[in-house]
Amino acid sequence: EQARGFLQKARLLTDMENSLEGFQSSVKYVVSQARRGALPGVCGPVSKLIEVDGDHALAIEIALGAAMQNIVVEDETAAKRAIAMLRSSKTGRATFLPLTTVRGGRLSEGWLSSADGFVGIAADLVRCDSRYEGVVAQLLGRIAIVRDIDCAVALARRGGYKFRVVTLDGQVVNAGGSFTGGSAARNSGLLSRAAEIERIRGEAQKLHAAAEEAAARFKAARQEAANASAELDAARSALTVLHEDEIRFAAEITRVERDVETQKRQYKDLLAEQENAAGRIASLEQTAAEAAAQIASLEADAEKIRARMEGMTDSRAEQMQRCNEMSDRLQEIRMRGLSVEKDRETLTTAIEALETRLSDRSGRVKQLRAEIEACEARIEARGTQIESLRGEVASLRAAAEEKRAAVQEIAGRRAALEQRAGELRAAERETSGKRESVGREVERLQERLEGLRREYDTIIAKLWEEYELTRREAEEIGITIEDVPAAQRRLTELKNRIKALGAVNVAAVVEYKEVSERYTFMKAQTDDVEKSKAELLKLIGDLTRRMQTQFTERFSVINEQFGRIFKDLFGGGSAALSFTDEGDILNSGIEIKVHPPGKIVSHIELLSGGEKALVAISIYFAIMRVSPPPFCMLDEIEAALDDVNVTRFANYLRRMNDHTQFIAITHRRGTMEEADVLYGVTMQDQGISKLLSLRAHEVEEKLGLK
Repeated sequence: EQARGFLQKARLLTDMENSLEGFQSSVKYVVSQARRGALPGVCGPVSKLIEVDGDHALAIEIALGAAMQNIVVEDETAAKRAIAMLRSSKTGRATFLPLTTVRGGRLSEGWLSSADGFVGIAADLVRCDSRYEGVVAQLLGRIAIVRDIDCAVALARRGGYKFRVVTLDGQVVNAGGSFTGGSAARNSGLLSRAAEIERIRGEAQKLHAAAEEAAARFKAARQEAANASAELDAARSALTVLHEDEIRFAAEITRVERDVETQKRQYKDLLAEQENAAGRIASLEQTAAEAAAQIASLEADAEKIRARMEGMTDSRAEQMQRCNEMSDRLQEIRMRGLSVEKDRETLTTAIEALETRLSDRSGRVKQLRAEIEACEARIEARGTQIESLRGEVASLRAAAEEKRAAVQEIAGRRAALEQRAGELRAAERETSGKRESVGREVERLQERLEGLRREYDTIIAKLWEEYELTRREAEEIGITIEDVPAAQRRLTELKNRIKALGAVNVAAVVEYKEVSERYTFMKAQTDDVEKSKAELLKLIGDLTRRMQTQFTERFSVINEQFGRIFKDLFGGGSAALSFTDEGDILNSGIEIKVHPPGKIVSHIELLSGGEKALVAISIYFAIMRVSPPPFCMLDEIEAALDDVNVTRFANYLRRMNDHTQFIAITHRRGTMEEADVLYGVTMQDQGISKLLSLRAHEVEEKLGLK
């Protein structure tokens, strides 16, 4: 904001400098033409060629008066060229001072230097280039500058009123004894404003330098504060990480302790299960022994029975029955023995597995205890590191406080500078207001002067144009009019009669030539445009006919393919495409007429969802038959079809695989069976997708289907 304020002040200073060009339009015009190079030899107005101190500015302005806007030129040729340009452009009048002809004199009274209140000759109080000294001597060489009006009166009386005397506050004693004076606002003239501009520019440069220095200090302090803040943030981040590590280690210790408790409980359960298994083994061994005893007893009984069977012939059938019963019972007992032996082996294997798990659990418990001890050691190290970081954070906070204090001090100095800049801006606004008011008054007076000059020039020009008389000749033959109203009426009557004669347009031939040339040019342009329009319309008509012909041919081919593909996919029926407006094919709609086998359809909306999808697929495949693309992606277009139609769709897709590569996104089995390569996406872990691929020919080779 302070930089923008300085830029705005610089722009205001530039505007004030530009206003020093002068108020008269003629002077502005001459200066602008000289800057553009149209008037070589123009040096500029007097106000731009001299410099004066602020104490003498008002007196020099009063001494110069309107001569400040006189224009200094190199020689008489430049003056004549500028006057001719003013006359041709009718922009006013101006006074020109050629350096080759203007040679002014200077006051040579020896007693002036010792006079009371004498400040100096006006020409000696200004600074200019040496080549302009003759002009300055002409304008200011015979004007004396004194302290006040009393000194001016005394000095003029002593000099016999032969030269002008000007006071520092702007009062004038003219040559011949007349007085000019009154109130004059200081710093309101061109020279005063130039001095004020220089002073304000100097202050602005100083303030700008001070502001840049303060901004640099502020930037450095802010950078130091930012560095300290960054270090503090880094320390806080490190402290946060350590706290997180501490929390994570505590959670890990808790988890390990829970695992230890779980392992202990499992160990106890395994011991109990081992004891139960040992009891069951003992019970099974006892049962096996009993079964063996029973087997032996039964075998003995069987032998006895066989012996008795041999001795007994009369009851053989009965004995055979008993023998079979005993054999069945023996077989059952053997089976029970085998079952008991198998249970015994199973329990033995389970006991061995439990013993292995028990040993593994013991090793895991030792490992977990070692991990607990390592975590406790790391926690102690992290605690020491946390304490050291806390000390660093405290030191960084103290440094940050010092930086903040320095920043506040710089901000205070900056606020003081901004306040000073505001005061200067207020003074500048006040000066600008005064300048504008004086400028408006000067402009009003200049406009009045210009109006009088224009009126004077108009009268002189009217005398010459209407009566061919100069001013001097008119004054010599001046006639006194006794009855002015009668003379005015007579003049009006004569003017009306002259008007009744009509105006003679002497430029009619030139105007006709210009208008004729313009008409010829415009006519040629119009004919060219009309010809271009006709050619464009013809080209558009040709393109439209070619488009219509090409579209009709392609549409006919697509219609033929649509009928064939419809029959293949539906297993019969008929289908056709037609235009709704044969007269305007390019803007016509398209009707779809389908008749599935065994159905009479009056409107396509009467079809089921699967049938509509199959019709759309038929149209799509028909278009692809006419203009097969190299690559095509299908996204579940067969989702609404049943299994039979899916198979038909997949088989037809295989038939179209000669010219087009298809990628089908689908969940239907029939489509996947016809695919060459299958890609599947699975998510075994949360948020992690995995791509699986399967090539059909590789599976066929492995399974031996080829």
